[in-house]
Amino acid sequence: MLFARLLRWCFFGEALLNLGIALVAVFAPPVFVAQFTSQMTTPAAVFFVQSWGACLVGLALMEGGVLLRKDDALLAKGLFILLIGDFLYVSGAVIFGLASHTWPGAVVGSLVVTGTLVVLRLAWLFRYEQRKLVTSA
Repeated sequence: MLFARLLRWCFFGEALLNLGIALVAVFAPPVFVAQFTSQMTTPAAVFFVQSWGACLVGLALMEGGVLLRKDDALLAKGLFILLIGDFLYVSGAVIFGLASHTWPGAVVGSLVVTGTLVVLRLAWLFRYEQRKLVTSA
């Protein structure tokens, strides 16, 4: 029970971190982009970053709302969907690093955070499936 509660707090932390990142992307896109590259941002790039940030706000609020409901079945579905996004993000970050021949600190840091979240999500899902098997037997 303590383990599951600790993981929930980690996921709340993720939701808050995502909300902060999203707000920077929406309200200060050049600051956000500067973490990854020194190239000037075009109006199209600014719009894309702001749009991504707006989507991330919704995702962060949804994750926080699911956690507040304390509905393990709903959280399991949400974590599975987030895992898909994690693997897509890691793929995109690696492609970016290889294509640009550079690994900015923001990319490396985000890969470390994402890798940690993958492990935490898998741990929570594994424990959830174990509990389901025990209670259904």
